[in-house]
Amino acid sequence: MNKIVVMDIWTALSVTFKDFVTAMVAISFTVLTAYVLVDFETITFVGYLKETMIYASPFIVLKLLLVYWANKKYVIEHDNQTFTFPRTDMENSIIAVILFFPYFNIMRRKTISFSELDYFYLDTKRWSTDGVGKGSKKEKHVRYNLNVVGSFGSANLEFLSRQKRDEVRNGLARAVKEVTNKNVDSKVAEFN
Repeated sequence: MNKIVVMDIWTALSVTFKDFVTAMVAISFTVLTAYVLVDFETITFVGYLKETMIYASPFIVLKLLLVYWANKKYVIEHDNQTFTFPRTDMENSIIAVILFFPYFNIMRRKTISFSELDYFYLDTKRWSTDGVGKGSKKEKHVRYNLNVVGSFGSANLEFLSRQKRDEVRNGLARAVKEVTNKNVDSKVAEFN
């Protein structure tokens, strides 16, 4: 079987950490709300939080493992003519957002056929933030994106490393060219 697997561990760890922080905030908010609604005398807030965390920990760990597993790799299969990637950017309606699809979709992967792929293009976002405190410097940030567009919809694949983004792009462009004989790699300058 001829396939290309690009492992992007740092982006997967970043997504997993953001999910962990989101889960902790959600649990703390839920516990605080329940504590306010329940009798204050029966149990302390810290005790209530500890008890909740003991019961919720296995589920949190399982979800974090699923998030990491779903976001760590990109698979390009020549024989099956498919491209598999993390499903993180797939919401098209307000109902999907209200039902927390973005939160649950980060644990899933999407597989598309090469025939569904119309084109893709690169995007690099750069920004800076002011540091906090006297004499602090501006922090520079950069995010490398690969936007994939086709009959399946579109997906914005984010990378922390330019090398990983380019590995996926080059592997996908070469595989689609070999299999379908069409050029799907678009340059950003063509859209001006």
